[in-house]
Amino acid sequence: MKVVSIDIETTGLDPQKCDILQIGACIFDLLEPFERVKCPKLLLYVNTLLTHWEQQAVVSNAKIVADMMQRKMRNDPDVVTYADVVPDFRYWLNTNGVRQDIGFTVTGKNFMGFDQQFLCSKVPNWADGIRIKHRSIDIASHFWQPGDAALPTLQMCLERAGINTV
Repeated sequence: MKVVSIDIETTGLDPQKCDILQIGACIFDLLEPFERVKCPKLLLYVNTLLTHWEQQAVVSNAKIVADMMQRKMRNDPDVVTYADVVPDFRYWLNTNGVRQDIGFTVTGKNFMGFDQQFLCSKVPNWADGIRIKHRSIDIASHFWQPGDAALPTLQMCLERAGINTV
């Protein structure tokens, strides 16, 4: 079963005021062993007006903004507008064997509770153009441990999985 992991970075937490900076995705098959580095990946930088920033997002996303500005100066095709997101994402899915006629299962830390709200709010035709099945996988549930008061953060999940992000 192919699964698409999707993560976004934003200028804040409010999908009505804030913008999407970056959309990242990778595809893997739960039925086959895979190496993370070999999974098909997509990374789009969304060129928006960036009208509203929340303080915590300024600090945590400074590198993404700097990367986007450099790519924009080079006219890289991975710097897109909101209108480009659905066609580019569909093309990538189709190129990598993810069928859009039946939809796909998505995974991602807080995808349904956060990322999907932003994507539907900001990206024209996201809800109609990208067919996601109703069920999703939140990786945090796989790293919960007795004694945790809440589901672990992404950083805790990475640490518990033994993934070094430095």
